[in-house]
Amino acid sequence: LALAFRRQPKSLVSRFSLMSGSFPMLLAERPPITKLVPPGQCQFNPMFQAVPLIDRIPCGNGGTSHILRFGLPDSSRAMDLPTCACILASADLPDDTKNGETTKVIRPYTPISTNDQVGSFDLLIKDYGENGWLSKYMCEELKIGETMTFKHIDFN
Repeated sequence: LALAFRRQPKSLVSRFSLMSGSFPMLLAERPPITKLVPPGQCQFNPMFQAVPLIDRIPCGNGGTSHILRFGLPDSSRAMDLPTCACILASADLPDDTKNGETTKVIRPYTPISTNDQVGSFDLLIKDYGENGWLSKYMCEELKIGETMTFKHIDFN
């Protein structure tokens, strides 16, 4: 995909560059925006691994969406998640219906970062408040430096 962009005529200009002004106007002059990775190279494996929350960046108006940046098990490498794959996030959260005992909550997420991002990955999470048990925890309660567990299973 990145090579296809580099082969475009120099007169081809994207709408995004015209609106934002933050990228070179000519597609042929831009850095690659994707890095395709075959299955089996993702840093996350079928076992849950703890990684720290590095940053929480509010998005849009209303404060209900955030970009959450997490570290990776090996901070010297990219995540190398295959295209169209997801990772599973897990947390043990207090369950008011079970007298304060915890319940393991697992949800799938697809990172918004590319495989060129080394040492971390980004998730765009909408905080659904009380209706979104894990999203509320990730957006409101998880502190910078605390860890979340993630895994990747080959078939997704």
